Amino acid sequence: MLETKSIQSSSVIIINPKSQGGATENNTVLSKILNELFHKSKIIYTKKHGDATRLTRYYLKRGYKEVVAVGGDGTINEVANGFFEYDEGSNNVKYINPKAIFSFIPSGTRNVFANSLNLPMDLEEYIKKKDELKPKKIDVISAQYTIPGTKKFSKPRLCCNAVEIGAGAEIIERSKLVRNKVNNRLLSTITGIISTLPAYESNLCEIILDGEINIKLNITMCIISNGKYLGGSFKVAPQAQIDDGFLDIIIVKNSGSFKMLKELISMKSGVYYEKRNILYFRAKKIYLESKEREVSLSLDGEPIGALPASFQVLQKKLLMKF
Repeated sequence: MLETKSIQSSSVIIINPKSQGGATENNTVLSKILNELFHKSKIIYTKKHGDATRLTRYYLKRGYKEVVAVGGDGTINEVANGFFEYDEGSNNVKYINPKAIFSFIPSGTRNVFANSLNLPMDLEEYIKKKDELKPKKIDVISAQYTIPGTKKFSKPRLCCNAVEIGAGAEIIERSKLVRNKVNNRLLSTITGIISTLPAYESNLCEIILDGEINIKLNITMCIISNGKYLGGSFKVAPQAQIDDGFLDIIIVKNSGSFKMLKELISMKSGVYYEKRNILYFRAKKIYLESKEREVSLSLDGEPIGALPASFQVLQKKLLMKF
């Protein structure tokens, strides 16, 4: 029997019912948890992309002290962005309420960010650990990227776990297209890999780290990471710490076709420092520009933009319970 203790607070629960392939909507364990722990909290269900950000801002401005996201990495990203607003004057993001707490219950297919925070991904195991969770300030990535098909830069958008650039972002985008028709993550991921890697060409890119280190080389994929994990269990950034004020940059050099798949497999354990085709850097600010064709990027597993793009770490900017 799962023992729970009622939580009484001015909290709002934002649930993505379509997360975990739609399983969240009818998850009886989750319903039990919400009824027993959060029965005095306001519960809201999202209906479309962007709802979680809009709802988070709405309730924080009305005095709610905690927002709990229920969903996968995309839902967590949207809620995290809802804690901030864009400041036209400074071209930066600003807190709505710096004392508000961000919590989440992992209910996605992979729960990559939960893995990076060393949280249980099983719901009942997560709740057993819930009393141990404390609010801590974590870093987030602020990203500005090119809006696809234009030459316009986006407003800053926050990223909790990682940015994928190049082949990784292409695989994600194609996988999602397949998943819109066939609700099977494994099948869609395999299809994304098969349809991307054989034809993917490396691009000559310029990478500037902290305004000082300038690198020009052909890259197949670049990862800018705040957390250790990618894709659930790939420990791509073994040195990453969620609150150290640095971003970890992993570059897979010119290694087209299925050679890149071999490199990815070698990265699974996080031990790949002797690989000649993989470079590892740490920096606070990064700028990337493709010197050839348009290169896609994704934030926290969501395809969103293209190069050129700039990224910077916002140290200990988000108060999160984990």
